[in-house]
Amino acid sequence: MTKTKRNILWETATLFLFFILLGAVGVGGSPTDEEVENEELDVMTDAMVDDLKGKCDMTDEKIAAEGLNKQEIRKVRKFCSLSKNEMKKAIKGKLKRINWGNRGSVVLGYTNSYSCWTWYGGYNWGIPNYGDLGLSSSTCIWHDDNPSCKVEGSVACLWGCTNKDPNLGWHEKNFANQSALETEIYNKGYHRTAGYAAGQLGDYADADYTKGISYGYRYQVNWYEDTKKAHSEGPEANPESNWYGFIHDYWPEEVFDWHYNC
Repeated sequence: MTKTKRNILWETATLFLFFILLGAVGVGGSPTDEEVENEELDVMTDAMVDDLKGKCDMTDEKIAAEGLNKQEIRKVRKFCSLSKNEMKKAIKGKLKRINWGNRGSVVLGYTNSYSCWTWYGGYNWGIPNYGDLGLSSSTCIWHDDNPSCKVEGSVACLWGCTNKDPNLGWHEKNFANQSALETEIYNKGYHRTAGYAAGQLGDYADADYTKGISYGYRYQVNWYEDTKKAHSEGPEANPESNWYGFIHDYWPEEVFDWHYNC
């Protein structure tokens, strides 16, 4: 994650909090901390559930391509059979467990992937290792602060790289305008990142793009209007809803915490 984007998720929550407070004061009362928290969580939960619910139409074959086996796909179908309110309850419970800024985790064991534990999020399993995504410790580059972010399981159970997307072939590239960027990257699997996962603040609004890959990871592209440059990096844990991270219990809790720290 680029340094300028590091606190997007935190800033998004802060923006939600501002409008909630403004609305509460407008009706003649100061909200309690619990009311603020619940209002904020409701906004985030609605956005996430709508996004995840929209993915219930995916075929079994497409879900399997994310890395899930048949038993895990059955769990997806069971979740999709829930009412929207039941889905919201499940996601809100996960969001309540997020401990912004806490990055402590313990890797419990390796097979091909690895399992890991955080005291606030609990047990996570099936987290991809470098090899699962065609990398190694030496080929996973990290050029931002906090080099532990690239170490498997070191930050909130997860890891990431700042490599260029090999399908794009560039870290930075100038474009005449944002439309020209989108013409290139949309043909290579990217889409605008969902608002709850990218932030909707100032220069960040509509400037973040995601290409989901297997095992709940992604490549990211950022657009900088002032310099007419785009920046590509990854792979990293995907902050957008995805079945693999959800079923293996590290989306959204650990994913959000990793992005907050990294």
